[in-house]
Amino acid sequence: MSWLPTCNTDDRPTPTLLASLQTFLADQRMTNLIAIFSNFYTEHNFYRYHPFPSGHWALEFLDKTDRYFLCHYANMQGTTFKTLSIQIAPLAIIYEDAACKQRLSGYVGYLMIAFAKKYNFTWQYIHPVIQGNNLSINDLGTYVLEGKLDFAITLSPASYRPEERYPYMSYTAKYMDWFIALPCPQPIAYSEIYTVIVTTQVIGILMILDLLFSMLETFMKHTFYKRSAEFNLANILINVNIMRGIFGLSFLIRRRPILSLKMLYIWLFLLGLFVNNMYSAYFQTLFTSPPLEQKILSFDDMRRANLKVIVFQDFLQLEDGETYARHRSAFDTTYAYSMPEILWPIFELQQQTFQRKIFCLAPPLKFFDHLLLSIPLAENSHLTEPLNSLIMRTMETGLLDHWHTMTFVNLWATGKLSLKDNSSIEQFHNIRVEDFKFPWYLLFCGLGVSSLGLLMEICVHKLKMRTRCNHGKGKIIFKLRQI
Repeated sequence: MSWLPTCNTDDRPTPTLLASLQTFLADQRMTNLIAIFSNFYTEHNFYRYHPFPSGHWALEFLDKTDRYFLCHYANMQGTTFKTLSIQIAPLAIIYEDAACKQRLSGYVGYLMIAFAKKYNFTWQYIHPVIQGNNLSINDLGTYVLEGKLDFAITLSPASYRPEERYPYMSYTAKYMDWFIALPCPQPIAYSEIYTVIVTTQVIGILMILDLLFSMLETFMKHTFYKRSAEFNLANILINVNIMRGIFGLSFLIRRRPILSLKMLYIWLFLLGLFVNNMYSAYFQTLFTSPPLEQKILSFDDMRRANLKVIVFQDFLQLEDGETYARHRSAFDTTYAYSMPEILWPIFELQQQTFQRKIFCLAPPLKFFDHLLLSIPLAENSHLTEPLNSLIMRTMETGLLDHWHTMTFVNLWATGKLSLKDNSSIEQFHNIRVEDFKFPWYLLFCGLGVSSLGLLMEICVHKLKMRTRCNHGKGKIIFKLRQI
């Protein structure tokens, strides 16, 4: 900010006046300023305010070739600012090195370290920082808003709630969506492979083909071989010979069939060959490499799968932060997890060391959309302009992505991130009774239907026999009466 104070003609640059001006400017965090007093036109000099490191005035003589307002931000001369840091990977992580000295990591931490080195300033935590003792983003934003901090080492949106806003922010350092990390689709159980092959559509097509071939065979035999086949509904609906041919099994043919019947049997043979080979190939392929389960793409799918979500405590201030960290670090697929986009790169890099990914993102499932994240700064902060410039430069050069990778390496080196493969891939599968659950169901259903049919046939047979007996007794009584 540039400012030129107005003074009376009798004003002189006394130490008391300069000291009071210095106090006022320090309170207002003003930097680019010169003071011109009544002797300016006679002595051709002025006072330039140097805000760093602690604020002082310097007498300067008028020189038309010189710049009146210097870029004080370029060198803050070791000025100390008050701050606190969040401890969330990959934003900012505090750890101890081999010399038991605290270090700051995370891509926001690296950004602020580069910022301090470039503009020559330091920071001091307002209270001792304990490793692992985290503060929420909302608390840090409140501290900055109340003037307790000059800046916070974190990223935050302007607000999560309309009634609470943090008006003093840097330029957007990250554009973020808030997803849900879901367990990746796993291979289906071997017992479900039969349901993939034997579908309602396939059964319907086979029944239609069976009826078509049965009708043709029965019609031909009834027309040309009247003694060989009776044209009735039973021969059409239940034709064992045609069923065997459709499934590629051996079936009976006449010794000297007519041409049309020969063609029918040839097509039946080709159909059975195709069905048998196709299903054999499908079964072998699916048992070797079972297909994956259906992906979860909506909240309705999550509800049907009875999948619960654990929400990240430090963003929404829920009381489940430890549970979230414990289950997520163990890759517990019992739950889904709220996953801000800024956390996903570390999670994804960790899974690249696994044989198979365990968690995936579902782009349609989001808690928040288009969140603009910035660094909270104090009102009228000295750091606003240089920090905005540095953020744009780091985004242009891709340094944020590089710092993401460095954060991952630091997490692994300090033991906060394990590269243990938590994915489970079955190298060899022993055949179990459960794998044939569907064939067993079909067998029991078939036995049940056959038993029911047998009982019905016995009942029908007994009814016929009783009818015949009653009819025979009636004839005998009629003849006796005639006699």
